[in-house]
Order: sequence, then C-alpha cells, then structure tokens
Amino acid sequence: MPTRLLILLVTVGAVWSAAREGAAQDPGAVACQQAVDGQDWDQVISACPAVLADLPENHPYFVSWTQSLNYAYGIACPAAHDAQQWDRAIAACEPAVQANPDAFIVNYYLGRAYSSTQDWARAAINFSSFLDGAQNSDAASQLSQQIAVAQKYGGLAYARANAAQDAIPLLQAAAGADATDVEVHYRLGIALLQTNDPAGAERALSVVLAQDPIPGVLYLAGQLNYNAGEFTKAVERLSGYLAADPAGERAPDAHFMLGQALQGSDEDRAITHYRGFLEGAGSGGADPREADANYAVGSIYYNRDDCANAEQFYKRLMEIAPDHANAAQVQEILASIAEGACGDGDR
Repeated sequence: MPTRLLILLVTVGAVWSAAREGAAQDPGAVACQQAVDGQDWDQVISACPAVLADLPENHPYFVSWTQSLNYAYGIACPAAHDAQQWDRAIAACEPAVQANPDAFIVNYYLGRAYSSTQDWARAAINFSSFLDGAQNSDAASQLSQQIAVAQKYGGLAYARANAAQDAIPLLQAAAGADATDVEVHYRLGIALLQTNDPAGAERALSVVLAQDPIPGVLYLAGQLNYNAGEFTKAVERLSGYLAADPAGERAPDAHFMLGQALQGSDEDRAITHYRGFLEGAGSGGADPREADANYAVGSIYYNRDDCANAEQFYKRLMEIAPDHANAAQVQEILASIAEGACGDGDR
C-alpha cells in the first residue's frame, strides 16, 4: 500500500476513533448509539433527537443517526395511527413527513390524528395534501377507501375551521359518494350559504331534512324558501320548526315570515302568526317589522269591517312608527273609524 494512502487511512481512522470516543463520553450519545445498534426504534426516538440537536452536521455519526431516527419515525407513525394513539401519531408523523415529503400517506395519518384532536385547520391541510398526492399517483385505485375518508373529514375540517370555499369541493365529493350522509350535507349547505349560493344550500339542507327533520334546519331551509318566494315550502318548513320548538329563539322570526307567506292565501293563519311575532318580538317597536305586522293585521281586520280590531292595530302602528310609509292612509282610516264610517262598504 502506498505510504500516502496508508497515512490517510490512519488519519481518518484516528478521527473516526476520536469521534466515537468523544461520543462515548456523552451518556445521551451512548444511549442513541446503543438504540441504533440494537434497532430499538422506540428508544431511537427517545434518545437520539436531543443528541442530534447538538451534533454538528459534519460529525461522523450525524448522517447515520439522522437516517436511523427518520426510519424510526417512519415505523412509529403508522403504528400509532393504527392504534389510534393520536398524540403519539402526531409526534411521529410530523417529522416523518418532513423527512420524506413524497410519502403522502403520512399526511393521511396526520389528518386523522388532527381530526381526532379537533385541530381542524391542520387536519384539513393534511387531508388535502394526502388527496393531492394520492389522486396523482399510480396507487389511487388502491387508496379509494382512504380517499373517501379524506374527502369527507377534510371537508368537515375545513367547514369547522370556517374555510367554506375550501370545504365545498371536498364535501361535494363526499356527498356524491353518500347521498344520505346528514352531517356532510348539513355542512355543505352551510358552506354554500356562506359563499352566496342559497339555491345550492337549500338543496343540500333538503337532503338533511329527508333523513332527520332537525328544528334548526327546518328553520334555515324555510327561511331560504321564503327568501326565494317559494312560500308553499316555506310554510311547511317554518310551521314544522314552530311545532318542534314553539318557544325557540327564532320563533318570532318564523311567525313573521309565516304571516307574510300566508297573507294572500290564508288570512286567519296569517293573523295568528303576525300576533305570534308581535307577542314574541319584545323590542318595543325598535324592530321595523313590528310596524309592518301591525299594519298588515290592521288592514286584514279593516277589510273585514272588523273596525275595533283594525283600530287597535292601526293605533299601535302610529305609536311606534308615525313616519311609516302607510302612515297617511292609516290616519285617514282611523279618522273614519272615529267618525263611525267604518263598515259602510266604502273603501
């Protein structure tokens, strides 16, 4: 062997020996090396991170210990996921995906872990990263179950994180896969409503109501029908809401919309609901709908020649809203009632 090469080998050997001897003097390094040598991957995760944090990258052991640690994370991550040990999964999967960004399945594990710990923003991001990787891979057909889970729970996570625009495509995919999933369709309906698609929201909420007539959903869907001028559906749903929750927080609003929706077709029911609104509003005239309700009920009674009831509601209108758009007309009617002219058939 040439003398120069021999000297080089001796020098490298001396450096390696010195490094190993130096490492051996550090109990943490000793524990890391022993774990690596014994392929005790849980112990590698326990012992090596702190050592590597203080080890220079040009240290002879840095690369091999780092590779061993990343391998340990890669083993611990799916094992923790399968055992539903979510905190452990997060602790192992985060460094695993950082070490190997192309391993998109790790994002799936993280999505499930963060969903289970209700960290919706991180869950949504990781499910999306998994879907991006899976749907562009040759393994997509083999991951159909995981893709379906990621679409559903990724969409729900985005919705819960108030990221409606991001939630919609995932929830639509999940809704297409299961036309009866109440939670998916409800969250989709709310997301569509938040992005100014009331028609789409109503369709999604209709699926929910077909499965479960939830009072709050009855109210919301009925309100959407009312706003769209679909009064038959609005009456059905808002009446259903009041039957289920007659003293609910939204009961006065439901009564007012029902009064409006029924005024041209069923005046007796319209009066009942206007009265229900006025009894529950409790704003002392601050709500402009109170003036409109008093005017509507007064006009129904006046047109029926029921002057006493008409006078009661018209007077209340003038008390709370003297500048109402119909104030001049109401003043004339009240004057005619006072003169005894009500009921003479002259309108």
